[in-house]
Amino acid sequence: MALRKLRKRRGHKEYRERKGFLPLEITFFLAFFAGIILANLYGKNKTGQYGAVNTYFLQQLKQTSFRGNEYLLYVAGIRLPVILGLFLLGMTAAYAVVHYAYVSYAGASLGFLFVTGVMSLGIRRLPFLILSLFPHGLFYVLVYAGMVRLQWGYHRNYRKRSVREWVETCAMLTLLLTIGILLEVYVAPDLCRKVL
Repeated sequence: MALRKLRKRRGHKEYRERKGFLPLEITFFLAFFAGIILANLYGKNKTGQYGAVNTYFLQQLKQTSFRGNEYLLYVAGIRLPVILGLFLLGMTAAYAVVHYAYVSYAGASLGFLFVTGVMSLGIRRLPFLILSLFPHGLFYVLVYAGMVRLQWGYHRNYRKRSVREWVETCAMLTLLLTIGILLEVYVAPDLCRKVL
């Protein structure tokens, strides 16, 4: 309710800046284009060795059957420390630097991945590159956006949240993160195989 009143009083632009999302969005897209430029500077010969755009990796993906529980532990071991680290560091005075650095890294990595993927695999493998990030990526984005909003409000005192609101928000973010991990483990590999 308070945010709605603020939006009417001071305009949409200030409302968005108060939430803290606009600078991060711009940072992400600038980093994304920087990743595209970097990949083009590297060239096809140097970029073919990277991760999911490596042809050997794709051949192994076709032939490998994942053991659900083992892969679940592997993915959780990668995702949880990152999210937990961002959450803890985001509660410190350096929260803005932490989020700008992470968004810059994520944007540049995504731009680099897409360009190197197209260079190495051709445009016909673009569906594979997209499915390697979805549908689980959508839930990760929701978790990150919710965490940023929570921390921006905490540091700038836009609204003092009660303990109950903190618990409810963290529980919702945990649920979204869990769904994202489960989708990445049990759904994404099968979707990627279908388009290889």
